[in-house]
Amino acid sequence: MEVVKGLPPELLSFLRFSAIAGLLATTTLLMNFNHKAFSNFFGYRSKSLWWLFLVFSVLPLLLFLFVFNFLFGRLDLEKYGRLVLRVFGSRGLNEY
Repeated sequence: MEVVKGLPPELLSFLRFSAIAGLLATTTLLMNFNHKAFSNFFGYRSKSLWWLFLVFSVLPLLLFLFVFNFLFGRLDLEKYGRLVLRVFGSRGLNEY
């Protein structure tokens, strides 16, 4: 972990682990909200469409994990940012 000037490494470790705990709490709340919305929308068919629930649950979680890695990880924003823009069919701001 890089040491930010003026902040002790212990504080940075605390912030990192707090962010991980917050990510886990947000993930739990998102899964619960997604399950309730899915059950309300599909009603009695929701048990037979479990695979659709997994798709709708996993994609937002992967997106949150990707953003979390940008904020607290060591991912190169420019490298992966261009990849994300290509996947979604958009061009970067410098290419207009």
